[in-house]
Amino acid sequence: MTAPDDAYYAALETLIQPIPASRLPDDLTPMRRLLEALGLHQPGRFPVVKVAGSVGKGSTAHALAALLTRAGKHVGLFTSPHLHSVRERFRIDGEMIAPEAFVNHAGRVAQAATSAGLRPSTFESATALAADWFAASGIDIAVCEIGLGGRFDAVNTLGPTPLAVMTPLELEHVAMLGGSLRSIAWHKAGVFPGGGTAISVAQDAPAAEVFVQEAALAGCILRWASSAADQLAQAAAVLGIASAPDWAEDALASPPPARLEIVHLDADHLLMIDGSHTPRGTARLAEALHTLVSAGEPVRIVFAALKDKPLDDLLRPLDQPDWHIVLSQVPSGHRARPTHEMMPTLHHAALEVQPSLETAFVSIKKKPFSLNVIAGSLTTAAAARDFFGLLTPEMSEEYTRTRALFTGGTYTGKLLQNHNSQRE
Repeated sequence: MTAPDDAYYAALETLIQPIPASRLPDDLTPMRRLLEALGLHQPGRFPVVKVAGSVGKGSTAHALAALLTRAGKHVGLFTSPHLHSVRERFRIDGEMIAPEAFVNHAGRVAQAATSAGLRPSTFESATALAADWFAASGIDIAVCEIGLGGRFDAVNTLGPTPLAVMTPLELEHVAMLGGSLRSIAWHKAGVFPGGGTAISVAQDAPAAEVFVQEAALAGCILRWASSAADQLAQAAAVLGIASAPDWAEDALASPPPARLEIVHLDADHLLMIDGSHTPRGTARLAEALHTLVSAGEPVRIVFAALKDKPLDDLLRPLDQPDWHIVLSQVPSGHRARPTHEMMPTLHHAALEVQPSLETAFVSIKKKPFSLNVIAGSLTTAAAARDFFGLLTPEMSEEYTRTRALFTGGTYTGKLLQNHNSQRE
């Protein structure tokens, strides 16, 4: 596959259109108009399995796509966000979209938006690009991860949908989805397909009650799964895939990068990179760490979260005796929380504040503990994977140029312009 050229980055910059949180959609009509302008409004092109939830939905989407591919299906996969390359979001049978195909379909999306008088967000354009590429490639089925919420998410315009898969819910994006688990569950349940099936892992009582109510209103069969593997096996069975129980564990055993990813720094020192950015995610991280170290064994955790995340709640599972937490700042521009604003409450772990994330990485490389951890966000994890040499030179360059487009002055200017236009 050829490396991206300037035409690719120009197409990517055209697609990037950030919007302030106050402009998150509550109406899917513009997205449907964009799909119609692309000629994708006709039903029946390919079925779409929608994966929603608060934590683990990316890993679940990847695992389900891998299981379907193993069964001989021609499978499209659309996920978000990306780690190093926007092209990671678009895959067919496990392979990322080629730069040339990205340029072609990004151009079609931009032309369709102009003809329809629309100004879609980055995520809306990406969703349309995925649908356009999948349709042109003649896939059998698509697995698509919801970006935020569900009911008004751009992915929810794709279909037909025989199946929705729901991962665990927790309080997240409360400013956009409401301040309660019930309101968040209502947004998530908006993906339940009428006449289809939804499979959810166990949820807290408020969310479970909403799911039961919304499934009944949608005319959707709601099933409960006892585990992630059981959920995958049930999903495959609904889609007519045999041997799914034997394959589900295999599919889950190969998660995407930065999900409890273990790197051997040398024979005596381990590094775990994890994109955990919710309290349930850091609780899972703590459980994984306890399996790797004995009581009293020190652990160093470099932790850098986005500024809209509840820092105390994120750190609570990691507040363990003999653990050393180094708080730092994510390299993500307007979403970075300055270290002088970090005042977490810790009762057991040692605390250090290091404003420079790169300096924190250097300290791991020069004087590693037996177990070192980098966590807090996928942005932090992406930077760590690049710093510790886990990328090819070509992907490292693509990561650097892509990050500049999403954090540089042009991006900030677009965000400010859209914020001001909203106020007007």
